[in-house]
Amino acid sequence: MTERIHRLQNKAETVIEVYSIEEYSFLIEEIENEDLKHLEYYSNYLRLHHGERVYLFSDGRILKLFKPESLIFSDEAIFLDVMDSNGLLFAKKNIDNSTPNYRFIYSSRNKKYSYYELNKNFSKSLLKLLPPEQVKLWPPVQIGRYLDGVISIESSRGSAFFYQSLEDCLAVIHLRSDFMVKLKDKKNKIYPELIGLNYHGELFESSIEELVLNLYNLVGYQNLNALPSEHQLKEITFLLYMNRFSWRFLELCYLPLLAFIGEIYKEKHSGDWVLIECPVFKDYMPDISVNGKNIKLYNLIYEVLSPTFSRYIPLESLLHVRN
Repeated sequence: MTERIHRLQNKAETVIEVYSIEEYSFLIEEIENEDLKHLEYYSNYLRLHHGERVYLFSDGRILKLFKPESLIFSDEAIFLDVMDSNGLLFAKKNIDNSTPNYRFIYSSRNKKYSYYELNKNFSKSLLKLLPPEQVKLWPPVQIGRYLDGVISIESSRGSAFFYQSLEDCLAVIHLRSDFMVKLKDKKNKIYPELIGLNYHGELFESSIEELVLNLYNLVGYQNLNALPSEHQLKEITFLLYMNRFSWRFLELCYLPLLAFIGEIYKEKHSGDWVLIECPVFKDYMPDISVNGKNIKLYNLIYEVLSPTFSRYIPLESLLHVRN
């Protein structure tokens, strides 16, 4: 066995174990002795050679078995990242990059600010045409009044946005800054965009049946009376990825998909629903706890739906996540 260093798409480095053809029989014995799970669903998402198979170790490692060269990855997320970067994932995530692009942020469960991301070059040109007194500089944000709202260019984010009012603009900038401080290095890290999305609050668990039905309707799943189960995941994955992934789609689908996947994970791993208290304001994020450990399913569902994450993530793969 040798080791290969691979740079992931987020620029971090990972170590991949490489096994030659001479070590193939050893890996076959490992599969039989440890009763590794064959992840058959990857035949739907990967360009695999004839005879090439993907297996899951009990500790979460992934084996891609192939006679000329077999590879072992530390977990399924890294395996998918490497496959994607090598062009072996033929299933793609269709991301809505159109502008203006709807965005949102909550300051409390019931208070939402809606705004739009704009083309930065267009916004720069537009700001130059505005009368000088209408353009003010609040480092690092340049703001100009436009129509009935304002346009801002934030040099720290490299982004341009349109807000309904100057008050909304300043409130959102403050919230994003506040969230970055309060959510940093927390034990139960939460993506800022998730704050406020649990509109059922502490009543989440009693609303799961309603949320699952919402998911079926959103993606067009026909069997509306079906209880969440593992055998549905292939079809739900297919239906989900037929959509264009945008912030509006995330806002609609997030809690229903979390409820659906959470119910399947809970049943498979004998877990329990728990509510993680939000460190920003009094709110709760649902999660699954197994043997007293939270798996941060709320963040994983965000990565599936978020337009900022380009990687195609099969829903089946979420069932193998461990904290």
